[in-house]
Amino acid sequence: MTSKLSVVVSALVAFGCVALAQPVVETQSNIILPDGRRNLVISNHSDKTITAFAYQFHLQLIVPGKGPFREEVRDEFKDSVLYRMEPAIGPGKQTSLPIGSGHAPGEQVVNSPVEFKAAVFDDGSSFGDPAWVVRIRDRRVIVIETFDSQIAFLRAAQAKAAAGGVARESLAAQLDERKAAQVKADQDPDHQRIINGEYAAMARNLTVRPERPIGESLAQLGRVLQTQRDKMAKASGIMFPAKTAPAGAVQQQ
Repeated sequence: MTSKLSVVVSALVAFGCVALAQPVVETQSNIILPDGRRNLVISNHSDKTITAFAYQFHLQLIVPGKGPFREEVRDEFKDSVLYRMEPAIGPGKQTSLPIGSGHAPGEQVVNSPVEFKAAVFDDGSSFGDPAWVVRIRDRRVIVIETFDSQIAFLRAAQAKAAAGGVARESLAAQLDERKAAQVKADQDPDHQRIINGEYAAMARNLTVRPERPIGESLAQLGRVLQTQRDKMAKASGIMFPAKTAPAGAVQQQ
C-alpha cells in the first residue's frame, strides 16, 4: 500500500482553487519484512533537509496457536536535531527504516500500513498535519527545557561545591527530585518518557570520572549541556519561551 501527501499551492487556495503537484514528501510501506514488520520508505522531493518526521501505525503481537495478545497504536517520531543517530533526509534523498519493535521468541508482530503524519525542514518550515507539526516542535521544546533545568541544577551544585557544601552521593537524590517535579508538571506520556530519558542520561554522566573534583565535573558537564542545548535551539528554529506554535503559524510547504 502506498500513501501519498499532495501539496496545496497556497496562492491558488486563496482564490478557492486547489492544484496538485509532486508530493514534497512521499512514503511507501508496502514491503513486509520476514519478521512481520514493514519497511517504511520516505522520499524527500524538496530542496531542503527533513530534520524530523512523524508517523503512526497499528501493531499487533501474536503468539502462534493462541492468536493476538496485544494490539496498540504507535505514534513514532524521528528527530535528528534532538538525537544525532536518528535520520535526517537531505534534498532529493530517501531513507528506509523497519517499523515496529523487537519481540520475544515465539511471537510474531504484524504492523498495519504506516500513516505518515508530518515533517519539519531545516529552515523551520513544515509539511503535513499541523497538529503533528506542533507535536514535533513541542518535543523539541521539552528537551531544551529539560536541558535548561539541568544546567540550572549544575550551576547551583557547582556553587555549593565551591563552598564545600555538596557531596557527589547527594546529587543523584536531588536530581531525582527535580525530575519527579518536571514529570508531574507535564501529563503527556510522550513528554514524560523524554524527560525520564534525559535525566537518566544526566545521572549516568554524573558518575563519569569519579576521581575528578566534584566542582570540576559539574563545570565540565554544564559546558557540554549548554553547547548541546544551544545547538538544538538553533537547529529547532523555536522562539522561546513559547511552548507551542499557534495553528496559524504552521507553514505548509
